Amino acid sequence: MLRAIAGPHVQSFTPDAFNLVTARTLGCLKILNTAVNTEAVRRFHANNPASPVCCRLVEGDDIDTVAARTAKALSLFMPLADVVGSELLYVEVPINEAYQAGDDLKRLDAVTAREAATIRNAGARPVGLNFSVGNPARIAGAVVAGELITADTSDLRFVQESVSVLVEAQGAVGYHNYTVPTRLLDQWLDLRYRRMQAELPAGTRWWLNEGFIDRGIIDGRLSGWRDDLFHLSAADAARLMRRIAQEYTRDLNVVGWTPFGCGAYEEWSSFEYANEPVICQVLTEAYDVEGSTERRIGTGLRKMIPYIGQPLEDEVYHFPGTPLEFSAAKFENGKATWSRDTNTTLAERTSDGAVFTDRGNRGDGVTVWELH
Repeated sequence: MLRAIAGPHVQSFTPDAFNLVTARTLGCLKILNTAVNTEAVRRFHANNPASPVCCRLVEGDDIDTVAARTAKALSLFMPLADVVGSELLYVEVPINEAYQAGDDLKRLDAVTAREAATIRNAGARPVGLNFSVGNPARIAGAVVAGELITADTSDLRFVQESVSVLVEAQGAVGYHNYTVPTRLLDQWLDLRYRRMQAELPAGTRWWLNEGFIDRGIIDGRLSGWRDDLFHLSAADAARLMRRIAQEYTRDLNVVGWTPFGCGAYEEWSSFEYANEPVICQVLTEAYDVEGSTERRIGTGLRKMIPYIGQPLEDEVYHFPGTPLEFSAAKFENGKATWSRDTNTTLAERTSDGAVFTDRGNRGDGVTVWELH
């Protein structure tokens, strides 16, 4: 079975954003209230008749006025149900990355349950909670201020009502799956939703409704994949995005992934990808999810995927169980080997001879460096 779940997150319909949304086959679409364009959505749906559309009203996060914002969001977005159909139209409860711990989370749970029901009664599917990356901090298995969090002390016990309403309404939980190149596919960052899934009701679905590369605010500026601190070309970013998309596509409970951002405002310009064809191409791709698409390779070799592509063969071991043990595999764009005695992984990219290493026990074993 082939699935396509990725699509653009549109802040405004610049010419590049309009072309991306209207001229390609895409897995999904997210638009803000600043990007309501019925013709663009009509053309998107014509090309992608089974792809969902998610809508978000951006007007503050005050929990006491959320009902009024929900009403405004429905007034603005529900006409799109006539374009794409109500079963493909998702509307976010208009609270974003706020009220995400303790008593605040309990309040968010109550209003999300209420507003999610309102959205479903209006004829759309609700998306709620919209956790920021790394939140809630207190989930099972995490260590917070020296305390090991268990299911009994996890903050996710506070959102069971709202998630149950979202499940019943055939909606989704929102999560913002930002990461950085050296932490790609980290179970506590961009894959955190998988850990949360284990504590939530059966049938929980996810809309990964923001994400991709973000380092937060650095020296007063917002830093997306274009920021000089990442040293990423568009091709580099596309390779990272493809790897992430392939991984998320394997999870049938993920409704859509909309990496940020497209038609970006000036302050968000370092996140813009609508004018990069090599990145836009990733959003058009579908992947096979029947069984695992992963080759059988170890953790050390797997971390080299963003640099040399997907493995083309299973990992081969030599001299297993001895100090001389090493393993190797060929990849799309190179090869990699792992050594037991130093726990070091080395990879070489065929196109330019670039060499990458995690330095094993001589480094932190996680970060990958390019050798010069």
